[in-house]
Parts: sequence; C-alpha cells; structure tokens
Amino acid sequence: MDSQWLFFVLFVATTSSSHAYPCNYSWNGVNYDASPLANPNQDYHWTATTSDTWMNVCRPTVTQLCGPSSATCYRWASDGHASMGDASTAQFAPANIPGENGQGFRIIFTGGDIYESRQRTMEINFICDSGAGVGEPSYSGQHPPLNYNFQWRSKYACASSPPPPCSKFMRLLAAPFSTTSFFEVCGVGAG
Repeated sequence: MDSQWLFFVLFVATTSSSHAYPCNYSWNGVNYDASPLANPNQDYHWTATTSDTWMNVCRPTVTQLCGPSSATCYRWASDGHASMGDASTAQFAPANIPGENGQGFRIIFTGGDIYESRQRTMEINFICDSGAGVGEPSYSGQHPPLNYNFQWRSKYACASSPPPPCSKFMRLLAAPFSTTSFFEVCGVGAG
C-alpha cells in the first residue's frame, strides 16, 4: 500500500467530530462540571493483554474505530471491535459509589453496538477524590452483561459548587427519619 494512502486512511480513522455535549450536572443543589475531562485531541486509552479501549468524556472518541459518535470503543486482539455507547445519549445520575462528602455522579450511555440481540450500554461512576487530579477510568466489569461499568476517581467528580447549607427547616424535616436521612438531607458525611 502506498504510504500516502496509508496516512490518509489513518488520518480519517482517527479524526473525530469536534462536537462536544453538555457536561454539567446538578443534583440536590450541588453542581458538577466534568467538562475539564473532555479532550478534543486525544482519548483516554489503555491496553490490556487481549484488548484496547478508548474513551472520551462529553464528546465522541477521537479515535473513530467504532464510529463517529462512540463514547467508548473496545477492540479485541482478534480485530473485532464494538462501541459501548453513543456519546449523544449521555444521561447524568447520582453516583453509585459516592466519594468525599457523598459527592460524585454517573454518566450512563446507551446506543452501543448490538450483540446477540442486545444493545451494549456503559456507565462511568465518577468518584469525588480531591487528591486524584484528573484521574483515569478503570474497568470494573459488566453488571448486568453488556452493561460495561467503569470507575473514575477525579477531583472533577467533586462538586463545582458547595452543597447548600443545612438549614433548621431541613433538620426538622429530616427529624422523623433515621440519622442516615439527616446526613443525606444535609449533604454531609456520616461521622
């Protein structure tokens, strides 16, 4: 194959749409901003023994191996590959595994490639860790099958605005419930 043609093929295969998606989330008066994790020039990439994974946040992957709208692309050593979710389907939700002061959030992606009549989906659980810097994603398994789960400890999973103060009204409202409810309503860690 001619070297100019090879360059063109590699360039087209690794050039992504510059379209970014909203990357802010607000829950119970606490605001999060994951936009600093979006990288228009390079994906988060890691290699395992039999696979490669590319991921970006709030935008499609730069590497378009799994299509121009893939949020995460997984490639097996056997040359197969699959999108784990479409970047445009991002839905924010409270974290499954909260970090410091109960802070964190999840991004859920649907619209991944189909396998055996089921569509792949993906969840990234962002865990607040102010000492982690940008951090990096780590794969935590499929729960349930074909729903790929990742954890990402990062300072950007911490609230970009502080939780609202716990007012006397909120304490009175929580009083009939357990102490756990008090801590949840007041946005502080139990301890």
